[in-house]
Amino acid sequence: MRRFGIGLHALFSKVEPAWVPRAIATVFLGLAAVIMVLAERRACAVTRRLSAHVIQTAEMINLRAFTTAVTIASLALVAIVWTMPVS
Repeated sequence: MRRFGIGLHALFSKVEPAWVPRAIATVFLGLAAVIMVLAERRACAVTRRLSAHVIQTAEMINLRAFTTAVTIASLALVAIVWTMPVS
């Protein structure tokens, strides 16, 4: 993972203006959060349509907790990316 970070630093350290790499990272993290929320909603909708005596379903609270955790982590990473000093 460290090599990946070094490669990104080598690539993005040359980009001007300095906010461009941050904006790109923000877009990808935002997409990750949106995909997680949409997937959770679809899973909940499908689970509601399933017959409970046919299949044992995942708990809705677990899906929502996981989605909430990933969304909060994505937002935290966005905050970290934008508050890091530009080198």
